[in-house]
Amino acid sequence: MYNNRPIIVGQEDLKRLENFLANDVTASSEKPNLQSLLRKLDTATIVEPDEIPSDVVTLDSTMRLSVSRSGYDDLNTLVIPEKAAIAAYHLSVLAPIGIAI
Repeated sequence: MYNNRPIIVGQEDLKRLENFLANDVTASSEKPNLQSLLRKLDTATIVEPDEIPSDVVTLDSTMRLSVSRSGYDDLNTLVIPEKAAIAAYHLSVLAPIGIAI
């Protein structure tokens, strides 16, 4: 449903992701997903923070994630991978669902 939406990334989020990637601390289990994230970033429109539409999920923003088939419905916060282990509701941007979001 959302596959054709343009990818919008805030300048600050891009810097944070680039810093994370430059440190190469990606867990081996997430390395295959790294290429998917990089491909999405290559096609993204980069905007200033005040130009981010209100319906765009950014790093450290909390959203309601609902999956109708499984009945999953909870609040999650999209974070860089090193913060994902801190709390159960943190969702890594390198997780398949994090990349999709």
